Amino acid sequence: MKTSRSLPKKNIFGARTKISNWLISKEEVAKALLYAAYSQPYLSSDQVISSIDKKLEALVD
Repeated sequence: MKTSRSLPKKNIFGARTKISNWLISKEEVAKALLYAAYSQPYLSSDQVISSIDKKLEALVD
């Protein structure tokens, strides 16, 4: 079994970076969910929806 002393520093720091990135991502997702839960919902105008529909139809064609 390898100990942290026998592992290359790159692997140790890489693992720490991955873990910290995961924790940051988890916090960002939680913040985004809270924001969505307490935000006032709104609908796009008919003009915006029509424009998006036309773009999607063009992509499908």
